[in-house]
Amino acid sequence: MTNLTRLVLREASLKTLPASLSLLRRLVELDVSLNHLSKLPPVVSELTSLRTFEVTYNQLTVLPDLRRLTKLQYLDISHNKLAELPPWMEALREIRYLDVSCNKLPEIPAYIEELPRLRWLGFGYNKLSNEDKKALKKRFRGEQ
Repeated sequence: MTNLTRLVLREASLKTLPASLSLLRRLVELDVSLNHLSKLPPVVSELTSLRTFEVTYNQLTVLPDLRRLTKLQYLDISHNKLAELPPWMEALREIRYLDVSCNKLPEIPAYIEELPRLRWLGFGYNKLSNEDKKALKKRFRGEQ
């Protein structure tokens, strides 16, 4: 099982993720969407081979430090309760797709716009000003 590269735990009624997740060193894709997660354990940061991480439709209010996930290209943290995006996200230099829509974000930090490979940003249904929305729409093909 330690050779597993894809793990889908969608709609599994999870309230937490097991510490044994750290044994899955070759995991490239992790989907824990549609659960009851209010936080992610630090063990997630040990999954350094991850390229895709979906954690949409949960109850996250904060994200653990995931800066070690340097291969991450796709991150979907939409439909949670996040009120801010943490500064460590600027270390995600390979990220191409980022969906932060349907949270409680009052702004999208400037460093997000400067991520070199980011091509798609979903940002709709947050608490952004109209001015911020217009600026983001010009830069990204994301949610309106």
